[in-house]
Parts: sequence; C-alpha cells; structure tokens
Amino acid sequence: MSEFNIPDALEVREFAPGAPVIIAFTSVNSNGFSFYKNLEKLPFSRIYVRDPFDCWFQRGIGSGVDSPEALVAYLGRVLAELRPLRRVTMGSSMGGYAALLFGHLLRVDAVFAMSPQTIIDRRLPHTPSEDFSDRPYFDLAPLLRIKNRHRPATHILFGSDDIVDVWNATRVVTLPGDVQYPVAGRDHLASNLIAGNGDLAVALSGLARDEAFTLTAALDRRCEAPRVKAILDRLTRALYLAEPDLAPEEWTERLQRLEPDWAVPYDVAAMLATRRGDVAAAEAAAGKAAELAPLSITLQTSHAQLLMRLGREAEAIAAFERCLKIRPKHYAALCALGILRARAGDYERALAHLDTAIAIRPRLARGKSLRAAVLEGRAVAISSLEEPGEDM
Repeated sequence: MSEFNIPDALEVREFAPGAPVIIAFTSVNSNGFSFYKNLEKLPFSRIYVRDPFDCWFQRGIGSGVDSPEALVAYLGRVLAELRPLRRVTMGSSMGGYAALLFGHLLRVDAVFAMSPQTIIDRRLPHTPSEDFSDRPYFDLAPLLRIKNRHRPATHILFGSDDIVDVWNATRVVTLPGDVQYPVAGRDHLASNLIAGNGDLAVALSGLARDEAFTLTAALDRRCEAPRVKAILDRLTRALYLAEPDLAPEEWTERLQRLEPDWAVPYDVAAMLATRRGDVAAAEAAAGKAAELAPLSITLQTSHAQLLMRLGREAEAIAAFERCLKIRPKHYAALCALGILRARAGDYERALAHLDTAIAIRPRLARGKSLRAAVLEGRAVAISSLEEPGEDM
C-alpha cells in the first residue's frame, strides 16, 4: 500500500487483508500524525491523514489532492484496495471536524469525533485563520442531519466544561444510533484523557468490530438538559457570533442559579467582565471556574492570564505551573512562564520554558520571538502574551 503514501500528509498501514480500518485525521499545528502511537497498538489497518495547511482540509492535503472532494476520491481508492470489513473515522478538534465530514461523505460505518468543530466560523475558538464561509462544508449541520441507510453511527466526545465544545456537539441533530460523551470537568483537550486512560482504544476497538463498549471517563450530562442546552446556545451565539438582543448577562445569571456548581457559567461571567474592562471581577469569576474544574487546562489558563494582567505575577507563575502539571506540553503556559521568569530575573528557567515551547510548536512564531527578546534583554509587555490564535 506504499504507493498511496503522500509525504507528511497521508500514510497507509495495512494490518491484514480485509481487516477493519481506522482513518485518523490529525489536529491543527501538529508536527506529525495525531494518535499515531495509540493506533499502532491496535490490530487494525490505519490510514493517517494530515492537513499541512491547517485549513481544516478545505485545501485538501496537497498537490493533486487539493480539495475535500479530491481527498474523498483519493481515500475511496485506498479503501477499495484495502477492502476492509469495517471503516471508522476519528480525530480531535480539526481532526474531529474532518472525521465527521469525511466519515459522512465516505459513508463509513462509524465516526468517533473528539471536540470537533461543527461549523468553522472564524469568530469561534479553534477555527481556521482563513474565511471559508463560502465553502460547502463550512457548516456540517446540514450534512449530519441527512438520514439514510448509509449514514454512519456518529459518536462525539467533548469536554463538559468548555462552552464552545458543548455548543458544537449539541447543535447538530443527533439521530438514532448517535452517541455523545460529555467528559466531566474537561475542556477542548478531552481527547488527552481518553488517549491516556485506554478509553480511546476501547472505543475504536468496539466501533471497528461493531461491538458495544463502555468508557471509564466520568461523564457530566447536565449540558444535554433541554433548558441548559437552550441557555448555552444563546450564550455562545451572543458571546462569539455577535447576535443581538440575547442579553448574555441575564442568561449567565440564570445558568448560575440553575447550575451553581458548574464551571461554565462562571467562565462566561469572566469573559463578560473582561469585555467590560473589569479585570478584577473577571479574575474572581475565572478563579471560581478554575476551582470547580481543576483539570480543565482552558479554565486554568484563563485564570492565570487574568492574574498576569492584574500584575499578580507570583500568583500567575504558580497558576501556569499548575497548567503544566495538567499538560506538560502546554504552549501558552510555557511562553507565559518564559516571560514571567525573565521578569523575575530567572533567565535560566525562562529560556528552558521557551526552548520547550519552540520544540513543541516549531511552526509558531511566538515562542521564538519571546526567546529572542529574553536573550537581547528587551522588555516584553504582558499584553503580548494575550493575543489569540494559537492552539494549545
């Protein structure tokens, strides 16, 4: 099957003739294929697919396969050669979007999408830098609503404490056979948990063999309650899509009264306070959200950044260090710690943090520019660490 390989973009690994195949789509800003080590342990054929352009596969994967339609045709030829017993697509974030898109276009047997975007609107987090609103697969909801005998069973896993991930998952119409897994206390990186605890292997093995499976990760299904779901929809559209007359403050208060022990309404309150310019109130709300979801890297990072903005740099260092305990390869935390350590005069540890950040995300510019600033003794404004647009 080596004749189908495309350097740095597609790799085919056949386990045995006719074996079930898992098509794994890679996340954004990845140096190689996502979940490679996890999947190599499984007794199935694998097709690894990576978007070198980080454009959510809207430009395909390279010359000759330069559109979603061309990639569907190419994968169709690979599958015709493999002749697998069953076909499963999977991926996280950008890879989750691709798993949904190509899983449905290829009419595979099952899809396992983790924290997927179901609409690639640039106003939302974790979306392309380019505007693809004129493309046919900008919004996956119409595709996922199609009910026919060839529609794959769709499994969506996401962090229960990430409002945008909850919205992306719950906004699409689910049909009989579809399953959602809101992982308790987690965020956009919920896939890290199940990749590490064995749940990912269990899920993919069950889907590849058409067998029932159970995840060990704790789930929090309150985000699926109709009343909560309706409030989250209003809040997400008000916060990110600038839809008028949705009164986000009022809906946030309602959600806090409805679910006082859930991190999401406090996270939203922190965002609203930040937009008002009330950083102190934002830090208090973000601190409560971080307390309620101590393993959410997103919420811990938001709190750390607000501490940094308030000039509470020693507390910010401690908060970013907690982020690294959750995720040692956390690019944003490493960059922040590099500058905070340098401001405190600890240049050795500052450069070590930035060297690690550069090694993790060599294609991103921020770590390199911050390292140069530290070496040259230039002052770096805290505000330079708050720019959006880089994945964790």
